[in-house]
Amino acid sequence: DFCLSRGLGDVYKRQPWCAGVFIDNEKSWGELEGSVSQRYGVILDALSKGVSESPAKQAFSRYLQEKYQSITTLNTAWSTDFANWQAFDEGATFKDYSAEQVSDLSKMLEMLGEQYFKVVHNTLEAALPNHLYMGARMANWGMPDEIISASLKYSDVLSFNIYEEGVQEDYWKFLEEVDLPVVIGAVSYTHLRAH
Repeated sequence: DFCLSRGLGDVYKRQPWCAGVFIDNEKSWGELEGSVSQRYGVILDALSKGVSESPAKQAFSRYLQEKYQSITTLNTAWSTDFANWQAFDEGATFKDYSAEQVSDLSKMLEMLGEQYFKVVHNTLEAALPNHLYMGARMANWGMPDEIISASLKYSDVLSFNIYEEGVQEDYWKFLEEVDLPVVIGAVSYTHLRAH
């Protein structure tokens, strides 16, 4: 939006060889595997804030209130002890995670991803209607399933950066089910060996 609002959209429109653009590069969405905090740290950070300082926290709080209806039901599902929704809205931190809470964190990460990709897609659609949205150039170390799912709904092309020797077939197997073009935008030559 920053570049497009400063006239760069007009520059891209005049370039006959520009098929599309990606927005962002190697955003830190969370890990594909690991601890709950490694996988959902961005969501846990938003939950730790008050609703007045975080639009994400506002959206997550609304989602949880609609899903659970009462703070007692949330407390039971999450093994927490919030006195009321206001206490939750002021900021929530956790030491342990129930299975239901992890499922909700996953849903909230997908919600965050969907909002991000929808806003970028719609902005590009308005500014560059004849160009492809080539995703967010995700690094293979930070692309949780929830973010891949969200990106598939709004991207015309998926773009990735790979910093390992070769393409690990099991790691990229999900692409067999993806009906979109895929671009590798950056590779690391330090991992290549002369044969």
